[in-house]
Amino acid sequence: NPLINCAGPNLAAYTTMIAGWARRGVYEKAKGYFEAIEKDGLVADEHATSALLGAAVGSGHLEDAKKLFQLIKSKGEPNFITMKLWLRACFRLGGYEEILEKLMEMKDNSLELGELMKCILMYVKDLKDMSRVALFVLDKTMKGSVRMGDPQCLHFLLDALKRGDSSAVIALSSISLKWSERILPVIGGRLLHQLVTMKDEEMAGRVVKECERIGVKLPSGLLIDFVALHNK
Repeated sequence: NPLINCAGPNLAAYTTMIAGWARRGVYEKAKGYFEAIEKDGLVADEHATSALLGAAVGSGHLEDAKKLFQLIKSKGEPNFITMKLWLRACFRLGGYEEILEKLMEMKDNSLELGELMKCILMYVKDLKDMSRVALFVLDKTMKGSVRMGDPQCLHFLLDALKRGDSSAVIALSSISLKWSERILPVIGGRLLHQLVTMKDEEMAGRVVKECERIGVKLPSGLLIDFVALHNK
């Protein structure tokens, strides 16, 4: 390539070419430029390897993607972009337990953490798995494994749970009661609405009682619906 040949070996130029072919979905071309890095006496950094990882995942070369991710890990902690690419590969490979455990160990700020959680829930296709993943993340968060800085993440998790089964909403209710002062001020009303819709009088009553205890105000219309359910 003239861009590379005219200036001599240049890692940034190689990385640009790899990323360009990756965007076009031409994995073999991207791989060729990656292999040329070593032939020219250079050492591929995470940017170059991550670019090829993206090409491998996008074109379905998942075994190569696995090897590339292991190569990146062997040289240090993968960055946020690499983690997102590997996340896509994990779901295509049919498993995401490893990525979830790794997510909980990440030291990135809460916005990046929230973005990764959204990616996880976006890639999960099975509704029950979606609920399980959402609950896993929420439970780990509340235990202090990670710091949740964005309340919108809680709403996103609740949306995911609503698309799952009723047992997941019950599980969310239990976690919400356990960590009531952190969760109920954010999603107490929406959670109660879901429980009333499910006609779960017992759990709805516990949520109402806990909201009263910690001073969370619930919409009057929602309380009327709860009373109506209670009097049936």
